[in-house]
Amino acid sequence: MRGDFTRDTRERARRDGVRSVLLEQGRPLLEADLNEQAGLVADRSEAIVRHVVGIRGAPRDDAGFAITSTGLSFTIGAGSIYAEGTPVHNSAPVAYENQFPAGILPQLTSVVADGQEALVYLEAVLRPSLDENLSEPALDGVHTAVRETVGWAVRVAPLTGIGMSKPALIDALARNGIVTIIPWQGTTGGLDADVDTASADPGPCEIAPAAGYLDQLNRLYRVEIHAGGAPGTATFKWTEDASREAGLRTQGAGFAIDLPQARIAEWFPTGSVVEIIDDNRARAGLPGPIGPIASAPGAQLSITGIGASELSANVRIRRWAQMPSPVPAGRAWAPLAKGVRVRFSAGNYSPGSAWTIPARTILGDISWPPYRPADITETSGGTTFEFYSPLEGRRRHCALALIQRSGANFSVTADLRDLFPPLTDITADAVRYDDARTALGADDVQEAIEALAQRRGDCCTWHARPASDLQALIDSLPARANGTLCLAVGNYALAAPLRIVGKGHVRIVGVGPGSKLWCRSSTQALVIQDCLSMEVADLLVAAENPGPPPKLGRTTGAIEIADTGPVRIMRSTVMVQGRRWRQAAAVRIAGSSKEGGGDIVVDDCDLVAGDLATGILITDPRTARITNNRIRPRNEPQARTVARWSEDKAIAAAVGRIAFSYAIDQPAGARAVSPVRRDLGIFAERRQRFGSFPLSFYASRMIIDDAWKVLTGLVVAENPTADSRKFRLRLRHLASAILPHRGREKIAGKPFEGFKPFYDYVIRVITATIDTGIVVGGTHARDVTVIGNRIEGAFHGIRVGIGSGVPRARLMMGTVRINRNLVRLRVAPADIARVGIYVGNVQSAWIADNDVATELSDPEFAGTRIDQLRAQSLGRLHSEGIRVFGVLGSVLHVRGNVVSGCLASYTVTPSPGTDSSRKLWIVQGNFSTTAPAPYRLDGRCRSVDNV
Repeated sequence: MRGDFTRDTRERARRDGVRSVLLEQGRPLLEADLNEQAGLVADRSEAIVRHVVGIRGAPRDDAGFAITSTGLSFTIGAGSIYAEGTPVHNSAPVAYENQFPAGILPQLTSVVADGQEALVYLEAVLRPSLDENLSEPALDGVHTAVRETVGWAVRVAPLTGIGMSKPALIDALARNGIVTIIPWQGTTGGLDADVDTASADPGPCEIAPAAGYLDQLNRLYRVEIHAGGAPGTATFKWTEDASREAGLRTQGAGFAIDLPQARIAEWFPTGSVVEIIDDNRARAGLPGPIGPIASAPGAQLSITGIGASELSANVRIRRWAQMPSPVPAGRAWAPLAKGVRVRFSAGNYSPGSAWTIPARTILGDISWPPYRPADITETSGGTTFEFYSPLEGRRRHCALALIQRSGANFSVTADLRDLFPPLTDITADAVRYDDARTALGADDVQEAIEALAQRRGDCCTWHARPASDLQALIDSLPARANGTLCLAVGNYALAAPLRIVGKGHVRIVGVGPGSKLWCRSSTQALVIQDCLSMEVADLLVAAENPGPPPKLGRTTGAIEIADTGPVRIMRSTVMVQGRRWRQAAAVRIAGSSKEGGGDIVVDDCDLVAGDLATGILITDPRTARITNNRIRPRNEPQARTVARWSEDKAIAAAVGRIAFSYAIDQPAGARAVSPVRRDLGIFAERRQRFGSFPLSFYASRMIIDDAWKVLTGLVVAENPTADSRKFRLRLRHLASAILPHRGREKIAGKPFEGFKPFYDYVIRVITATIDTGIVVGGTHARDVTVIGNRIEGAFHGIRVGIGSGVPRARLMMGTVRINRNLVRLRVAPADIARVGIYVGNVQSAWIADNDVATELSDPEFAGTRIDQLRAQSLGRLHSEGIRVFGVLGSVLHVRGNVVSGCLASYTVTPSPGTDSSRKLWIVQGNFSTTAPAPYRLDGRCRSVDNV
């Protein structure tokens, strides 16, 4: 704090944990001792406020600094607030632009652009106050003491420039935590001081140079940042005596220094550097104009470089030793005077940051450092340099509100002040409540109490642990009664699926993946039927069937829900594993006709579908919202995947169709080129004679001609009387057995190993693959939303389509929105047509901003297996990015999608049942790569700006 002080020991006392200053008898007393005690009291009171109120807070009954919008400005309300423990008071409402005279704060419209949202915050700084009414004329007008006051300014910063997202800012403020944003950045650099023992003797009347400090007077040097910035940009000023201040009085047409003539000549001679200090700049934490005095002592004051308009009876002048100098970079020393020198660390420097350095003649040295340990250390060439943070000038901040500019008006979008009641009037609605674990929908304790009270008598809650009998707990709930099953952390092993049947509104919640509901004997773990509503949240549900698949005639689900009202599955991890293709799904939900039935939400889940399984299967929904889920295959040993593909006849046949397919009875050269088997670099057309029957077929290029010649003889020898059809069936059977028989066959009693190279390649590139990520089907659906999902390693990404097997005259599905999904299709040695997104039979559809690619087109999936797939061109197997098919209604938008690596990128094929009335079908702004036929669109589609 500026003043005529011997030294400033407040910071040392603060850091050393001093409790109080005790005076001793018969000892001299310095003003620094009393100032230290005053500082300790102030620090203690601010610490109590921070510990009790928090970093920021306003008293409920005197809450100040409320922001209210008024056109292109806003008003700052009267009252009090605490900013980092410091009390700040506004005595009367004031508009933003009227806080200070023009020029101190920027225009509000220049800070916040139209349509932009901004943070309004309070900035407070401690400053000295020299009240002229407290000076004593009998002492030549010298002030007896300096008052430390709180100056404040309300400032505005656009949210785009604070270096923190809006949700993160609001969350930190809601928890009354420490917020660090760019506009609140203070001084991060530090200062080091020393004496230069190599200085030359400045005169015969001064102390010997070896003393270091060369003056004959004890002094308190002050170093203060004038302009902010980094070293080289920031400037600093200094003085040997911080008490040289004076007010001004009217003299003629101007002003003169208001001191006796002798004092003026001593303190402010011609050429001395002075700074204009006024209350407004001090409140705003800004420096004043600075320059050398050009007038003679006692004459009308004139300062070089400062206009006469800056002088008034309401300002003061402060003397400095010289004009501001750049803060030297690279720890270079800057000499002050009398052997004293300073240097600065790297970092940022804010105006007003200051250090004081006591210099003592009896020591021939300065009293430095001000405290231990140092705040900043820098090392160079094996030497450690120590620097100290400013003793003064730190600013306190407090968020007040968010404002939004719309044309010629500002609106307050959020009040960010934390209001607190007196300790004797704290009620439940004043206590914040964390709703993350209980999901009561409450923001404070009062709302939580009311939510619990509403459930009394109509809701049971069970708190289960791993040793609990979950089925018994569920069965204890009466029919149509409501209940919540809370699972503590642990592994809940199930001998059979947990069944919840005929209940009311039921919730099953856990603590995230730590609550594991696991059934190892079935592809079902949680089965819900005929309930009024169901919510599953924050669980890990897993079902694995290692044995033969049950004959259910349908796909089952690890979580299976049917004939139930509204369904919510949120924030859960679901795992499923079966033994055959399409046997199981991670989540299977069948819509219901109950009140609210068919309203289905699956959100923010991690779905791990086993090999050949499905992620989400929903049938007959009224509305379905499938959002923000990740769907991926289970990571398991390749040998297990190969064994499962070998056991499944359907998938083994799909692999066999790569080896042999599309056989026809035609003489050589008469075969038409198949559009499915057009030269893709995968297949070769073979012509072989089986007895008297010439067959033409497609086969893998890995099976050489000689192998087919050997196979022909063996097959004919096996059944010489067979006709063409029997030969084709036999070849198809042999191809389907390549996987189960490991590439080895015995035909007509003789071994055949012509398929072995093909088998050896296939087992290297087979990997765990899910059948379909998301399926929405059945016979009816009104509104389907699939947004923000990530699907990896699937034959099919998203399939949304309904039908009954009988042509319908009316549209079956209402509105479909498929947006912002990422789909990565698996490339595998199986003749299965893959589709990223399929939509069929829909009244209105929006398919936008999706990213569909095969894994060969995504660098994330690079590796040996990918290289082996490319070597045999398997990426050219039939695949489609986005396909729209069937009876289509009035609106279809396919917009902003990216499809990579698919043979057909975008296909729109209405069925013959689609009427010819006016349609709005637009395929616009899409991107396709590597597709020979990227856009196969119906003539009624408008194709705009597609690449």
